[in-house]
Amino acid sequence: MIMEAIATAIQFLGGTLPAVIILAIVNLILLALLIARVGSSFRNFGRALGSALGVGGVVAILSVFLLPAHTGASWANLHGAVDYLGLFVISAGLGVAAAAAVFPPIQYLLGMGSSSRRQHQSARA
Repeated sequence: MIMEAIATAIQFLGGTLPAVIILAIVNLILLALLIARVGSSFRNFGRALGSALGVGGVVAILSVFLLPAHTGASWANLHGAVDYLGLFVISAGLGVAAAAAVFPPIQYLLGMGSSSRRQHQSARA
């Protein structure tokens, strides 16, 4: 059961799998730098989370409209609650995945600005 799900996911990702792997490696590196406190902090966690959720929301909304065409279907082919529920659940999942993918870079970049300001203030004192 699990192997079939993994095989289906890999087949669906197809040509984007190298990009997903690169994104995962970059996110792991940024997470390691954040844990090691190199150039970042959790100071702007709320702003980073809000920005990531905003990106995820945009991706979810766009995928609601683009997924039927991506599968070769149209809105006329969607019949019943199960089709619409599946479309909305998949779109929400893509939105969550996009938010999780962009959160580490946003957190790292926003945290860099706050730590550099603290270093400048401590250097003046």
